[in-house]
Amino acid sequence: MPSPSVAAPRQVYEAYSQFDGLAFEYLRAQALDMEASSSSIHRIRKEL
Repeated sequence: MPSPSVAAPRQVYEAYSQFDGLAFEYLRAQALDMEASSSSIHRIRKEL
């Protein structure tokens, strides 16, 4: 079993990596949503 001084940074890194992945997925979803909204706005403007 690793000593606490080794385990703690590893746990922090793993937790950060998971959070970083979730943050990336959230931002990607936001960007896709903005792109879809923008496309809808452009399409509606053309129809008007």
